[in-house]
Amino acid sequence: MDAGDGIRNHDYYDAHVAWFVTKQLTLVAAFAETGDKDKFYRNGSAKNLGVGSGAVFAVQYQF
Repeated sequence: MDAGDGIRNHDYYDAHVAWFVTKQLTLVAAFAETGDKDKFYRNGSAKNLGVGSGAVFAVQYQF
C-alpha cells in the first residue's frame, strides 16, 4: 500500500448567510457539501471520504 492509497478528504465547500433583523434577533442559514458518503470504496481500495451534505437554519434571540 502506497502512502497515497489511504483515505483522503473529499473536496468540500460551505456557505453561510446571516440576517440581523433587529439588535436582538438574528437568522442564520448554512449549507455544507463534503462529498459523496456512499462512495468510500471503489474497486476494493479506499477513495475520497465524504460525509454528504446538509443545511442548517438557526434563530437567535437575545434578551
